[in-house]
Amino acid sequence: MNMKRVLVIGLCCITISTSTVFGLSYSLNINSDIKIHLNNEWIKLKDEPFIENDRIMIPLEFVEKLDARIETDLNTGYIKIYKEDIIIEMQTGKNTAKVINNDGGTLTEKEAEINMPPVNVDSVYFVPLRFVAENLGFYVQWDNWQRAAQVKEEGDVMAVERPIEFEIVDRETILNNELLLNLYNENYMSKGIYFLMDDEWMYVLLSAGEKPTGGYSLSIDSITEVTPGTAYINAILNSPDKDSIVTQALTFPNKMLKFDKNNIVNIQWDLSGNELSDEAERNEVINLVQNFGGQLKMVSLLAPEDIIKENMEKYYCEYVTSKLIEDWLDNPAKAPGRLLSSPWPERIDILEIEKLSEDEYEVKGNIIELTSAELKEGGIAVGKPITLNIKKYDEKWVIDAFDFE
Repeated sequence: MNMKRVLVIGLCCITISTSTVFGLSYSLNINSDIKIHLNNEWIKLKDEPFIENDRIMIPLEFVEKLDARIETDLNTGYIKIYKEDIIIEMQTGKNTAKVINNDGGTLTEKEAEINMPPVNVDSVYFVPLRFVAENLGFYVQWDNWQRAAQVKEEGDVMAVERPIEFEIVDRETILNNELLLNLYNENYMSKGIYFLMDDEWMYVLLSAGEKPTGGYSLSIDSITEVTPGTAYINAILNSPDKDSIVTQALTFPNKMLKFDKNNIVNIQWDLSGNELSDEAERNEVINLVQNFGGQLKMVSLLAPEDIIKENMEKYYCEYVTSKLIEDWLDNPAKAPGRLLSSPWPERIDILEIEKLSEDEYEVKGNIIELTSAELKEGGIAVGKPITLNIKKYDEKWVIDAFDFE
């Protein structure tokens, strides 16, 4: 196959869900050169946006350009955003937000889960772009070609909904083509969507990531051009039946396909399907540890004792047993948290997960610390090895023990 002027143009990470998400891998230095396009105009901001937890984080300076008014409280991390009949209330470190609509004098209020809460970086608040903009009546689309977020008034978006015919690329074709083989070997183990194109074709590798056994497979339900230049792939993860005999080894279900490139420059996808109970349970543990890691910077271990206690109860109690918090308060040197203004603990990267019993897991990982320089330019200030013991109490997974290695 002659593949001239091939260009690798992007990668979009996903989560198991029924809604489209977009994001990028840390390996691509995603924290740099994020551009914002608002209603056909490039926007220059004093504080640059960045991507965290697969979400574009934007300074409040940009939110004001959406004709919104802002109220903040540096002491509590509280943020209030107003526009016409809409109010959005958020708080740093909190994974829920409140949206209030005034419809002719009748107030309706809803609470929404957000994957990435607001953060305070050097006294500048950053909020998740898609959540805020869409609740203020804008449409947000990621343009992987330009590494830009396109933000438009909803009325300016033209729906296309054009079905795209596609072919599955067979194993032999992949093995006999160096470019396709490299695309496959570099990415098939990582959950996400990876693509390249030549003069005629768009080639797409979809991977569901690591699965604990055999018997899993991916199928493609449809591909549609939903907006000009963007193809949306609806994929389905097929899991083995509960009582089926499968290979007891890690597997990486994936599928490579191709379709006529036309004007397509951006790919989004949605991976639906049911996971086996053990895998769903494992993902609960992963989410617990990662969400806890996002709270570490909110607790200053050098603060007065009463402030440490207040902040641990506020930011840790959802993820940690009360006994462990008591142990940390007795000996803060054994507690995770923020020691300096910079670097600060940004997240927990998980390295190993082992199931010890029906209601207990052991997780090994690193607390990743960053400075504002790493946040903007990529890289890691330091990684501190940790081991966590996760137990289930009253049908809820919590961190029962925590040790620095």
